[in-house]
Amino acid sequence: IHHAAAIYPWSTVRRQTSIEIAIAKKSDPTYSRERGRNLQCLRASSIPNVRVEDIRYTQFHHGIHRTPYAIVCDHSWQSIVVSIRGSASIEDMLTDFTMKPAELKEIGEQYGFEGADRYCHRGVLDRVLWIYDDIQRNSNLEHLLSGKDLTCKGYRLRVTGHSLGAACAALLTLLLRVTYKRVKCLAFSPPGCTVCYNLSREMQNYVVAYILDTDAIGRSSMNGFLGFRNEILEMVARIKIPKYKVLSPRKENGRVLTLSEFNDRALCLPSEIDRSNPYVQKLDMFYNTEDSVREKVKIPDLFPPGKIMQLYRTVNLPPSNTGCCSCRFNSDSAVDNAQDVPYTARWAECHDFRRIILSSHFLSDHETDNVRDQLHLLAGMAGLEEPFAEVLRYGRELDER
Repeated sequence: IHHAAAIYPWSTVRRQTSIEIAIAKKSDPTYSRERGRNLQCLRASSIPNVRVEDIRYTQFHHGIHRTPYAIVCDHSWQSIVVSIRGSASIEDMLTDFTMKPAELKEIGEQYGFEGADRYCHRGVLDRVLWIYDDIQRNSNLEHLLSGKDLTCKGYRLRVTGHSLGAACAALLTLLLRVTYKRVKCLAFSPPGCTVCYNLSREMQNYVVAYILDTDAIGRSSMNGFLGFRNEILEMVARIKIPKYKVLSPRKENGRVLTLSEFNDRALCLPSEIDRSNPYVQKLDMFYNTEDSVREKVKIPDLFPPGKIMQLYRTVNLPPSNTGCCSCRFNSDSAVDNAQDVPYTARWAECHDFRRIILSSHFLSDHETDNVRDQLHLLAGMAGLEEPFAEVLRYGRELDER
């Protein structure tokens, strides 16, 4: 998560001028443009135990089909880490909304994997192909993993990213697996429209995704947006009081009503909707027309990639709750303050993220700082401390199987 978070400020580092480099070389003859850029990167956002010389390659070009990424030698984790930036520009947002699925059959034939009947986010695929090509042409990844560089001999390959970067990381790992069989991906808060269901299941062998509770991006898919739209339209149909009162202060006899009390007074049950209402009749016609169109044009559903760990908000955990981290709680250690441990963890299914849920934290659940803090908090509850050497040993055992 440190790598996935650091690439955001790294990609904004200003390119040094020739005069600035010449001045720096007077005090340090070994100074170069690359070293100066790496120094600025670590000043902008440091990664624990990563030094200037550990940043082996950076690519900060960005556009519709290009995105910044970096290759770092992380000695604490004995890994070569490829980190890809998430959404941070207008071009990134345009890529986010290029949601039409792309089949991977031809790409699979070109790069050496099975792509028939497998689909992914088209905008993400375009970026991943550019990253893969740039790695092959310009980076020293193959040299680092060959064992010729003694400083990282025997290190593993890990690919990571956050948000759009997480989706790119998952698909890039699919391509890299053709050459590097043991590569693994850690995808933090990936979009809910990354890959189709069968590819998401296949990726469980090498991709682990982390999604916080009601994170809106983790639930962003065509089905999610349509379902959210339909819920709003249905809610309008359920309003049983004059519409102007919906926007008025929620008061009764001088007392402010709770949201639950107000909803009981303002909304009827779904079974009580007046089907003869002109609005409801037009809504039914709209749904029927939409269903007929969707039957003619089959579009594959997309989901988050890989094996998904969901960190969900909870208070007063029950004694039987062990989560997926085997963090046990008894009645004496139950959480009473959501500020202390607002989240616990479970292994989730990709279908669990088909519905967009509005909450007070559906946006903050997507922030890298929040994801990092909650993961570290859960690790601490399991008795682990950074750099998590116990996890590193367990990971090596899995790699050797």
